Amino acid sequence: MISSLTVPWLEFALLLCIAVLLPIIPAYVLYKTLPARTTISGPFKGLNIQLTGSFGGYFLVLIVVVGLISSRQQPARYEVWSVTGKVTLKNNDPRDKLLHKDFSVQPPTIILYPDGRFDLDVPVKRGQNDNLEFPVIVINHDGYLPQTIPLGDQQPTFGGKPYKIVSDDKAKKRIIDNQIELDPLPTGGSR
Repeated sequence: MISSLTVPWLEFALLLCIAVLLPIIPAYVLYKTLPARTTISGPFKGLNIQLTGSFGGYFLVLIVVVGLISSRQQPARYEVWSVTGKVTLKNNDPRDKLLHKDFSVQPPTIILYPDGRFDLDVPVKRGQNDNLEFPVIVINHDGYLPQTIPLGDQQPTFGGKPYKIVSDDKAKKRIIDNQIELDPLPTGGSR
C-alpha cells in the first residue's frame, strides 16, 4: 500500500525520468538528420551559449520539456475539518438570536441550531513539514464583544478567552469543549 505522502514523490520521479529520457529520442533523430554545421547561439539566463549539431537540438528540446514541467502547479494541500461548539449570549433578550453573519470562516459553511450550537467546516492548510495550520474563528454578534477562537495550537490574542479544544484527528474534527459566552458591550449598544 502506497501512502498519500509517497505519491507526490513517485510522481516527481516519473516526471524526472520523462524529462531526461524523452529528449533522447529527438536528440537521436536530430543527430541523424542535422548536419554537423547547425549552430544555436544566443543569450540564455544571462549566459551567451553557442551549440552545434545534434547537441544544440537536444538542448532546445530539453529546455522546452523542463519549462513545461516546472510550470506545472502544485495542487492545493488543504483538508476539510469539522468544528463543533455552542455559543450563548450573556444578559440577552430572548428575541436576540445568533445569525450566520455573526460567524466568519472562509469559505462559509456553517449550520447554526436555534439553541446556539453550531457545526461548520473549515479548510485546514498543510504547511511546511506537513504540519496542519488551523484557521481562527471569529464570532461577532451585534451588541456583544467579539470572540476570537484559535482552532490550532496558537494562544488566544490579547484579552481573548482560552478555550479547550478536543481534536479527533481520525474523524478530522475539532470540538470546542467549553461553551462560548459572548459578553455584552460595555455600553450595551450596537457597534
